[in-house]
Amino acid sequence: MKKKPNERIEELRQQGIEQVKRGLFDEGLRFYREALQEAARRCDAHSQFQINCDIAIAYRKQERYPEALELLDTILKYNHDTTLKIIALVELAIIHYHRMEYETALDELAKAEELERSASDPKLRYYILNTYGAVHFFAGQLEDAQQRFSQAQALSEAEKHVRGVTTSQFNCGYCQVYVGKVQEGIKSIKRSLHLARETQDQHAAAHALKGLFFAYYKLQDFGKAREFAQQALALATEHAYNEVAAEVYYYLGKIHQLEEDDAVADACFNSVEKLDPRVPARFLKALDPSFAFVPATL
Repeated sequence: MKKKPNERIEELRQQGIEQVKRGLFDEGLRFYREALQEAARRCDAHSQFQINCDIAIAYRKQERYPEALELLDTILKYNHDTTLKIIALVELAIIHYHRMEYETALDELAKAEELERSASDPKLRYYILNTYGAVHFFAGQLEDAQQRFSQAQALSEAEKHVRGVTTSQFNCGYCQVYVGKVQEGIKSIKRSLHLARETQDQHAAAHALKGLFFAYYKLQDFGKAREFAQQALALATEHAYNEVAAEVYYYLGKIHQLEEDDAVADACFNSVEKLDPRVPARFLKALDPSFAFVPATL
């Protein structure tokens, strides 16, 4: 029988999760390590595995893949909790698709799917389907991505999993925009935005605003696009959602390039470089506008 987590451990974990969600990784990891010490002091092995899984997710988001892989491998080798095993396999899949190792990512998801059949947990099933969609999206298999995101949406609606519906609406809409079904995509993303605002999910709202900006960019309605860009940047700046801000600045730069306003375009690309130093501004300036600078899916 699984023990109920100690309140102090869970409080520290949740503080860590919130900081990581905001992109404040050092703060998040500080809370996780404090929670880990508390779990070790109490000889709470399950909580230790759970926190190490949280740390692995933070490392993955920072692209510290070797450190994330080491923790995930330990969880898969020594932890006996099925839920944590499934999460670890899905996290492995995410790392592999970011490395463009799509077949390996699909293999890890197939293992997670097999384990989930015995666990029969709709939230885990949703997590797997959503990640399948992301793998196909990044592999350029947009029809398969749309199918998986639609399955995730149907499941989350059946289970009344509001966060899942919000995310799936966005992902389905973004896929539709990407393949040229822009008006359909706008409808889906607006539904996602409505749900995000209703539930005060600021992270999902920022992504939805970014998605609407991208949709109107695709329609070359730059006036409308700028309206949503301003809203997305305001929310992203307030909550330190750097991945949202980076993508918005990238496409704003492309708009200014098309308008031959090179000085403002350069300022936008420099803003992207500050948010994510991995990609120099001069490289962004030369990229084709169809390039998606950061992951579009939630």
